[in-house]
Amino acid sequence: MIYRCERITFYLVIFIFYILCSCKGRASIVQQDAVVSTNDNNLNRLLVENEALLNKLNNSYLNDSIKFENFKTGNLVGAKELFESGRHLVLQYSELDCDVCVDSALNDFQRYAKKIGVNNVVVLAAADNRRYMANFVRLNKFHLDNIYLIPLRDCKSLYVMTPGMPFLYITDGMLKLTNTFIPRKELPALSKSYYKKIENMFIN
Repeated sequence: MIYRCERITFYLVIFIFYILCSCKGRASIVQQDAVVSTNDNNLNRLLVENEALLNKLNNSYLNDSIKFENFKTGNLVGAKELFESGRHLVLQYSELDCDVCVDSALNDFQRYAKKIGVNNVVVLAAADNRRYMANFVRLNKFHLDNIYLIPLRDCKSLYVMTPGMPFLYITDGMLKLTNTFIPRKELPALSKSYYKKIENMFIN
């Protein structure tokens, strides 16, 4: 009788343990689904934000009264003079932008610049601190010559609006912004697709 009770107790413990494990597994699956759902919602939100910002930037014009300082030579140049030689892909960012966002955008930009042609790309950095820029260029191992500085106060006057994060566009001597794009580190596939399209535009 005692042996039978012990067996019943043993199986009861096993049963309870099984139930607990099953519940934990189901809870884990529900939790994973919630995380995926949350990630999807975040990505959708980023896409909506991008679309709203790009609608304002695309087909707008640069302010030609703003002067850019060549980071290496210190020479000042206006937008029309800088882009009059033809179409350029431009990466614009500010020293106030998120460092991780800027690092990610610059890494991609430098990599694709070699395919597009280093003479066809320009980096415009809104920065008041040259020492900051010097360290930034050194740490990011810049290999591009076309780096220009804009005072922070002038950056807002250069565009119809600034999205508060790195962004890309194509322009030429007409100073019209086309093919605007905001590279999000959370959406690397979109960046890859964008650069592929731009690469084809410059090669063909």
